[in-house]
Amino acid sequence: MTGPRRWAGVLPFTQGTMRQGLPLAVLSPGGELRPAAGRPLALWPDGSVRWCLVSFGAREAGRHEVVLDPAAVAEGPGVALRQEGDRWIVESDRLRIVLNETGPGIFSEVTSDGHAYLEHPEDLSLRVDEASSLHETRRAVRVIEQSPLRVRLRVEGGHYRATGERCLAYRLDVEVWAGWPALRLDYQYFHIEPGQPTLEIRRIACETAWKLGPDTQRHFLQRNHGLFYEPRHVFNPAPVAIAADFPSGEAHVEDPAMLLDDVDYPFYLKPPLVGTHDWLGVGDSERAVYLQMQDFLTAKPNRMTSAENRLALEMWPATAEPLALPQGRSRRQTITLAFLTQEAPDQAPKGLAATL
Repeated sequence: MTGPRRWAGVLPFTQGTMRQGLPLAVLSPGGELRPAAGRPLALWPDGSVRWCLVSFGAREAGRHEVVLDPAAVAEGPGVALRQEGDRWIVESDRLRIVLNETGPGIFSEVTSDGHAYLEHPEDLSLRVDEASSLHETRRAVRVIEQSPLRVRLRVEGGHYRATGERCLAYRLDVEVWAGWPALRLDYQYFHIEPGQPTLEIRRIACETAWKLGPDTQRHFLQRNHGLFYEPRHVFNPAPVAIAADFPSGEAHVEDPAMLLDDVDYPFYLKPPLVGTHDWLGVGDSERAVYLQMQDFLTAKPNRMTSAENRLALEMWPATAEPLALPQGRSRRQTITLAFLTQEAPDQAPKGLAATL
């Protein structure tokens, strides 16, 4: 394990062992007590906890032991949640996000390490063809998880056309961990529109625009470069698109020119070497925003694009055949947004991948 990792999992406890509200910690392989948080999921007849969702940040690989009612645990950074009217505010040592129950945008603020990355609420939207979360007037927000280690909120709303007609409902789980400049979004869309057995959809996307300097460049990894097939970091000021589709067995840039690769490859190396990873970043000279989708390749077709200060994830790209979505069907995707300073790209893929 390189660097810290976030971990959350469901653990069983024997009857009478753990009581609700009892402090938790984990003992690392090296003997360090790490703070942990627990949320009871099921109880024994005597009221003790039977199943508990335990969360903690690990610094070592290997077996960690849960410690009940520890005598002392070193304090670390925390994350807090509060509600002010129709706004939900999540603050950690690295992130501050504000969610809106009303208005044109789900987020009114995304700040990391003192820099406000989201300038306008309209700069982050969920879209299904011409329908968008920007056209909804109200959405529901509720707490799923709240502890000093992590906060998880659930936003429920719909993609609406400008005429007021809904096209797919959505559920967006927003998760923040203490100590991490990363935002996890679990996005799920549902076809529950009455009287429509099947909907034909051309594009489903999450579109973002970030407050960055005018001279931005895209950052991604060329898996194999040169005669010895070594990985290479590419920084391209022009637009970039990364796709996962059925003809290809790997994530790849759509146009070989996006690689800025001037090597004259022999034919037996099968150029162009367009393979890449499941993330894409955009940044200026001081900071960058990175986007990653879990199961980007296995849940294909998918597509990531960037131009200027924008990043978009197309969970059903317009370049694919139209999606015939039956009523009652849904799909969930996990998206990570990481906000890093300029030195972060030099650490990739080790440091960047760890943050994502």
